[in-house]
Amino acid sequence: MTAVAIVGIVFTFVTIISIVGIFKESQDKREKLKIKTEAALRMMEMEKGIKPGTYSEWNTRKEDPEFRKAMDNLKQRVENLDTILKGEGK
Repeated sequence: MTAVAIVGIVFTFVTIISIVGIFKESQDKREKLKIKTEAALRMMEMEKGIKPGTYSEWNTRKEDPEFRKAMDNLKQRVENLDTILKGEGK
């Protein structure tokens, strides 16, 4: 009976260690993906000649009149595309 309890404890311990390892690996992959995404964003900004961090700091730029005008223009374009696409579906 004691052997069964020991095997059960060992099995539980191994299972917990495995679950923690899988969770840690998942977090590492998520962090690497985040770093790669930020690097790609910075590269895109540099290629376009935009100051690095412009896209990632868009929340701080909401009050910028030039930014607001560009966002309004973008919204208008999306609405125009929606109108065109809805017309094609008829």
